[in-house]
Amino acid sequence: MTVVTFEVNFIGRVQGVGFRFLCLRKANSLGVKGWVRNAHKQDLVEAIFQGEKKNIGELVYYLKNNPYLIRVDNFTMSEVKTKEKFSGFEVRY
Repeated sequence: MTVVTFEVNFIGRVQGVGFRFLCLRKANSLGVKGWVRNAHKQDLVEAIFQGEKKNIGELVYYLKNNPYLIRVDNFTMSEVKTKEKFSGFEVRY
């Protein structure tokens, strides 16, 4: 198993609609570790995802195409090199 880390920014209606907690639940079910938080900009949520690449891809796809009030208009995703190993997934404030 190869563990990778991605920095992901979600843009759209992603604050005040349960996005971070949906992300937490789905990340835990896929074994993805890291964190998610609201950015200072109202239409932006920042995240670090660490795990298997296919699971991170599945998480991003799920968040982008969810059936809830959330609307992801765009996202950026870039692999980052880090020695930090996350032990779980958390919502940061």
